[in-house]
Amino acid sequence: MKIGIVGMPLTGKTTLFNLLTGQHKETSAYSSKGTKNIGIATVCDQRIEYLSSLYHPKKTTYADIEFVDIGGISPELPTKEKVEIFSLIQDAEALLFVIRLFEDPTVAGEKDPIVQVENLRYELLLRDLEVVENRLGHLKKSKKELTHDELIEEEVLEKCDQYLSDDKFLSSFEFTEDEIKRISGFSFYTLKPIIIALNLSEEQFRSNVFLGKEESNQLIKDNNMVSINICGKMEMEISQLEPEERQVFLEDLGLKESGIE
Repeated sequence: MKIGIVGMPLTGKTTLFNLLTGQHKETSAYSSKGTKNIGIATVCDQRIEYLSSLYHPKKTTYADIEFVDIGGISPELPTKEKVEIFSLIQDAEALLFVIRLFEDPTVAGEKDPIVQVENLRYELLLRDLEVVENRLGHLKKSKKELTHDELIEEEVLEKCDQYLSDDKFLSSFEFTEDEIKRISGFSFYTLKPIIIALNLSEEQFRSNVFLGKEESNQLIKDNNMVSINICGKMEMEISQLEPEERQVFLEDLGLKESGIE
């Protein structure tokens, strides 16, 4: 499985990438166009461990997840550059949005979760709408009579065009199995599962209180997305501890395991 990590500049997405993959990529204002960080995380599944203990196979293989961290998406970036950056995760099977809520006077960047989610929503909607309109334009301008399959494709794409023009993610609608097959080749961003990682300060994480909580949660729900709370700074500290110290640290926080786990 491949997951694309997306976010505005300085939200902590590369920090999260490092935590998930065990890498040490540069985290300060990583926004180079056309570049990406790629890493693999092995999923330690207790069910597999249990089955392995019963049957004692020669080799126990866990599932791997490939994470792709792209440059920060800023509203000020030229459209051509945004298209280039997003193309790096077009083949991802899911997207992970990193939204910054932590306060740090030494780190610039947007801190309003609503603004960040809306900006990323807009970019995904726009990318998909461009693909739909380009394909529909090609079909309508065709000098040849459209085949039966092309006529059905046109009908499905017109439905997608209406959804996207109404500011709705394609994942919010129930397509038939045949319709999904017709549009699967386009790898629409708004059809992918999306997880919102709310990157909090330690205080916000402990209290579960932060500005715009209800509004952002509603926006996430309305767009068929799910959210998780993380504290990138705290997770980084936990990852650097020895196993025994890590468990004590987590117990002091009232946690059974790290949020990354």
